[in-house]
Parts: sequence; C-alpha cells; structure tokens
Amino acid sequence: MTTVTLDPFQGTTPTVTELLTSWQFVAGAVVLTLGPALALRRRRAIHAALDEQQRSAALELRGRRVEDCLTLVIAAAAAALSATGLRRVGRHQMGLADPFDLLPFIALDIAAMVCGRRARRRARTGQGPGLSGILFWVLAGTSSLFSAAEAASPLGAAVRAVWPVLAAVLWELGSLEERRAARSNRTRPDRRLALIRLFHPVEAVRVALLLAARQELTQEEATAEVRISRAAYRWYRLRRAQEAVRKSGRTTRWAFRLLEARADGRAQNASERARCADPAVLEQVVGRLQLRVRQTEWAGMNLRSAAAFEALRGTLIGFSAAVPTRAGSAHTAPSTSAGASGNPQVEASTGSADSTRDVLTDAEVEERIVRLVPRRRDGKLAWGINKCARVVGIGTPRARKFHTSQSEWLPAAVARHSSTAPPAPTGPTGPPSLEKHVDQALALANADTGPPAEPDPRDQPLGSVPPAGPDDEPKRTGPAGDYQPLPGSRLLVPVGAGRR
Repeated sequence: MTTVTLDPFQGTTPTVTELLTSWQFVAGAVVLTLGPALALRRRRAIHAALDEQQRSAALELRGRRVEDCLTLVIAAAAAALSATGLRRVGRHQMGLADPFDLLPFIALDIAAMVCGRRARRRARTGQGPGLSGILFWVLAGTSSLFSAAEAASPLGAAVRAVWPVLAAVLWELGSLEERRAARSNRTRPDRRLALIRLFHPVEAVRVALLLAARQELTQEEATAEVRISRAAYRWYRLRRAQEAVRKSGRTTRWAFRLLEARADGRAQNASERARCADPAVLEQVVGRLQLRVRQTEWAGMNLRSAAAFEALRGTLIGFSAAVPTRAGSAHTAPSTSAGASGNPQVEASTGSADSTRDVLTDAEVEERIVRLVPRRRDGKLAWGINKCARVVGIGTPRARKFHTSQSEWLPAAVARHSSTAPPAPTGPTGPPSLEKHVDQALALANADTGPPAEPDPRDQPLGSVPPAGPDDEPKRTGPAGDYQPLPGSRLLVPVGAGRR
C-alpha cells in the first residue's frame, strides 16, 4: 500500500509568486500607496498656504460636516427603531398587512425629515425655522407618542419614545448652528443682546427699542445712550421733587420730603449706571437735563427770526465748544454794562410773559440799539421804551432795564459799534454830533498839506467873482456841511461851533 503525503502549499507557491510579480498587482499597490500620500501632501500644502483665519474657517467647516454625517447616522438609526413601533401601530390599530404597515412610518418619520430639511435650508440663509420647523416637531412628537403606545410597560414606552425625540434634538442643534453662522456673516454681531441682559429686563427692552429705531448704533452705544437718557430723566424728577418741597406747606412738607429722598436715591443709582464720574458723560447728562428744563423756552421761541434760534442754541451746554458762535454773542464778547447778566440762560429764562421771545444776549441787544435807535443831542436814546422794544425785538421789561441804565452802558456800546452806528438825526432832533464833525475836520485839515496856489486872473472865466483877499475869512465846504478855520490855526471846525 502506497502512502501519499499531500503538501498544503504544493501548487500554491507558483500562484502567489505569479501574483506578486504580475504588473496588475504592482500597479494596484503603487496606486494604493502613492494616491493617499499625494492627497495628504496636497492637503498639507493647501493648509499651509492659508492664513490663520482661513485655517480656522476650514477646520470649523470640516468639523461641521463630520457632525452632520454623524447626525444623519443617528437619525437613521432612530428612524429604524421608530419604524418597528409604527409598524405595530399599522398592524394592530389600523389593520394593515405587510408591506402596507410601513405607511405610518413613511407618513410620520419621512415627513418629519422633509420638514427638517426645509427648516435646515432656511437656517443656512439666516432665517427662522418657520412653519416647517413647527411641523417637524409636531410630526416627531406624534411618532414618539404612537411608538410608546404599543409598549407593554412604562419602561418599554420610554424606550420606544426616546428615539424620535433624540433625532429631532440633534437635527435642531445642527439647524441652530447653521442659523447662527449665517446671521453672523450677514448681520452685525455687535447689535445682538446677550441673554445676561435679561437680569435688567426694563433696560434690555429700552436698548432693543433704540436698536430698532437707529440701525447704525451698536449694542454698547445703545446701552450708553439709554443710561445717559435715564440719568438725565432721574435728575429732572429730582429737580421737580425739590421744587415741590419748596412750594409745599408745613403740613404736607414731610410727604414731599419722602418723595425727594426717593427721587434722590433713584437719581444716584442712575448716575452710577451711566458712569457720571466721567466728565464727558457728565456733560451729556447735564446737557439733556438742560433740554428738559428749558423745553418751554424752545417751544415758545420767536420763530420769525433765525437770530432767536441761534442765540438760544448758543446757550446749550456742550454745544458752544463744537459750533462757532456768532460775532458779538455773550460767549465771544461779554457785555461790559452794569445790567448785563453773567448767565445768559438765567437772563433769558427770567422776566415776565415776554421772556419766551426775548432770547437775545445783552451784547446783541446793545449792538441793535446802537445800530437801529437814533440818539438825541445829549447822547441819550431818542425813542421810548415800547418803540425800542419793538424795533430791537426784546420784551418790554428788558427794554425798560436798558433804557433806565443807558447812561452806564451806552457810551461804551457806541465806542464798540461806532462803525455800524447810524449818524445822529438832524433837523428836529438836533445838530450833527460834534465828535463826528471833529473827526471829519481833522481829516480835511490833514489832507491840506500846503497853501493853495494863487489863481491866475486870466484863467478866470468872464463874469466870475474874483478870489477873496488875504484879509477875508475863507470858508470851505465839507462832506457834512460848512466849515471855517479855527482862529490862530489851520484847523477847520463846523460853522457855529462853540456858540451858545
């Protein structure tokens, strides 16, 4: 009997050798080795060419894609687990046979996936979920409820109900990330209010309303604006409370004192939140307080003249330093009269009922009086109080103040505004001003540098009067009247000067 030994490797060695030495195996090995190596090298080169911001964006996009893939896998697993419960619902509750028992799963879970995709597409553009997002959660909740209804125990119901809810939560988180990324690229992130602002809900609502009204403001600028406005309002309320205490009687003063103390505490809190320790913020708060206090003056100012608006605007706190004031205003040339007030705001706000349209400063009133109102021979104003008030544009009480104190401020005002002052009236109101005629006489005397040449009698026309002799007293005609030389000098003075 012959024994035959079988070698398991006999006949296979040439086959493996042929496989290893064949060109197909070598080409496949080269492709499988060099392909990933070249792809990895190219990826590293592209990654090295990017800057830090682009690199971060690429990493974020890659991570988002991985998260989306894992979400799809988990959603598919949850849908498969939910399908088992919905098939039982179709067979037991609806009497459907195979394969029609899959219809409840298709009608609920597949419809929920369609609505979720639509909501995800809206999220990529930065929009809200809309009706698709609402239907997505409604269908997911219905599927969870139907699956839990077929369980035999509470634990089984919880196990069957958790899968649709889990898939819906993961899908909604992905949609939320897409929506935030789209809104951060499309809109300004500095205009969004943080959730921590809800600890101050009233201020958060005011800031949101201001952001809606003014699109150029950021969240920080709107917050500072609201706090400054509230600080000015609290200061105004405290001012009103102080006025109420001063006007109250003895029996009710204690109640107004309590209101004042409460207003003082709220004003202190508002000042602390607005950071009034900063001089710039304090100036803004006081400026807004001034606008609130002087609101009646602004509403009752003289609308027929732009000068009234300019004068009232020049008294605003924090405005005169930025806007050039008019020439002759109280900010550039303070009045030197005894009746001028050091604070034009107080001056404009005091007086009788005419103070609502009396908004000119003292320097402007003096300049208008010198320019518009004529004067008598003794230098006093030729018009009365009512006519001066009507021409200058001020109230009667203020015109009376300037009229009674004209001996104190009028000479200095005439010296300042002599270039714009009209000549004193002649005829019924009196002769020309002596000071002005003396100036003209000096000008004429200085212009005559030598004795006039003797005219030739032959040059005189026939019938003309011969020139006066040296003993005669010549007279010259000036621009404002006749003049005569002063005895003993060549200075010309008006005719009749010095006579009484």
